[in-house]
Amino acid sequence: MAALGLATVTAIALAGCGGEEKRVTVAVTVHTSTGITDTTLSTPTVESTTTVVTDFTTTPTYVNTPPTAPTFPTVPTGPSTTDGTTTDSTRPADFPNAAERRLLDQLPTLTSRRCTRTNSRDRDPRSSVSLQCDLRDLYNVRTVVERFPSVAVANRVYERTRTTQGLGRGIGPCTRSGIRPPGETTWHTRGKTAPRGRVMCFRADERFWFVWTQNDARVVVWASSARLPSIRQYWIDDSNIRPG
Repeated sequence: MAALGLATVTAIALAGCGGEEKRVTVAVTVHTSTGITDTTLSTPTVESTTTVVTDFTTTPTYVNTPPTAPTFPTVPTGPSTTDGTTTDSTRPADFPNAAERRLLDQLPTLTSRRCTRTNSRDRDPRSSVSLQCDLRDLYNVRTVVERFPSVAVANRVYERTRTTQGLGRGIGPCTRSGIRPPGETTWHTRGKTAPRGRVMCFRADERFWFVWTQNDARVVVWASSARLPSIRQYWIDDSNIRPG
């Protein structure tokens, strides 16, 4: 997530399970993680959409699925428009309520149009709002965004996932191409020194996970994909949430 620099690129993403490539023009929010000495971090870069990145099949697999990370049993799979936008037929009749609308308005447009309410059995009970978003047609990624009453509560939820996965704190970034999960560090806006939250990366339940906090929105985000390059591209292109 971390350095906010706007540009327009054409991102290549897998469409669903079929592997069909789809080009999507998006506004790029470039992210930079901190936490280890890396001479490449000083140079603003965006992962090339034309570079073939090999899945890291030797990445350690953790035996425990994150206890607070939804398993997406009811991600919308019903009728949708040709661009993948979630339609009313895949959303509750009363969606969105006022709190959900506020969070939707803070999400990137490509994400918000593909979100619905998280089922009560899948959301963290401490969250005030929980949205699950099916981005498989864009990035081969599924994500859940949850807002909490305070930054402190959001951090406790994040820390529970980190400790359950056996990840150390500040063990280094893994959001850049060529760095293998697991990892955990802070992230910040490019040109700024104050952290905006923390991010961890790991593999569990045969999927790659990026989990992060964003303090200025009081949220924890869980994003998962079967392909590491896909989830990294989502992190770079379309994961920033407007403060609020």
